Amino acid sequence: MGSSGEAWNKEKEDVMGNRGRFGKYGDIKRVAKLRDARKRPFSSLRPKESNAKERVLSQRKLHKIRGIEVRPGHNEDAEFVRALSERAFEKYGDYGDVIAKWLESGVGEAVVGLREGRACGFAMIGTTAELGALGGRFELLAIGVVESERRKGIASRLLKEVLALARTRGAKELLLHTGSDNTAAIRLFQKAGFEVIGVKKGFYPRGQDAIVMRIEIL
Repeated sequence: MGSSGEAWNKEKEDVMGNRGRFGKYGDIKRVAKLRDARKRPFSSLRPKESNAKERVLSQRKLHKIRGIEVRPGHNEDAEFVRALSERAFEKYGDYGDVIAKWLESGVGEAVVGLREGRACGFAMIGTTAELGALGGRFELLAIGVVESERRKGIASRLLKEVLALARTRGAKELLLHTGSDNTAAIRLFQKAGFEVIGVKKGFYPRGQDAIVMRIEIL
C-alpha cells in the first residue's frame, strides 16, 4: 500500500514535518481559517458521478447492520455534531462549533449513524479545496460515537461508509490526524487499512502531537 517515486517522497516529507500543514500548532490555524467558511451550493462543491452504480449515500437505501442505520449528514444534524464533538474532542481543543460549522457550510460532508432513530455517531470528510481536497487527496476530519454506544462496532461501520463516500467523490487517498495518545483510534484506523506516515508535533490547540495516517482508495 502507498505510493512511490520522487513526488510522493516529497509529499511525505512535507506531511512528516513538525510544523503541521498550516505551520506550528497546525490545527489552530486550520480552525481559524475555516471558522467562517461561507455556504455554497452543493453543486459547486462536488464532482459529477461517473457511474450510476456509484450514487451518493443520499440516493441509496439506508443500510441496517446490527440495528444501526447510516444516512447522509444534513444541516439539521449540526447540533448533534456540535454536542458530540465538544465531549469527544475536548481534550484536544474547542472543536464543537468548528466541526458543526464545517457541516453547515458544506466544506465538510458527513455520514450519521442511528440506533432506533436516534443519532449515535458521525464521521466527516473534507471534500473541498478549503480542506485540502486537491488532486484526489481528501481528509477524514472527525469521527465520533456517543459514549454509551462505543465498542459496538459503530465506529468501524461509520469509517467504512465514509470511505465509500470519499470514493464516490473521486478520492484517491484519505489522510487523517489523530492524537498520538489515542491508541484506540489508531488501532481502529490500522484495522481499516490506514498506515502511519508521520507525526506533527504540537498539532492540536492544547499542544498534543498528532499521528498522521493515510489510506489509498482503490
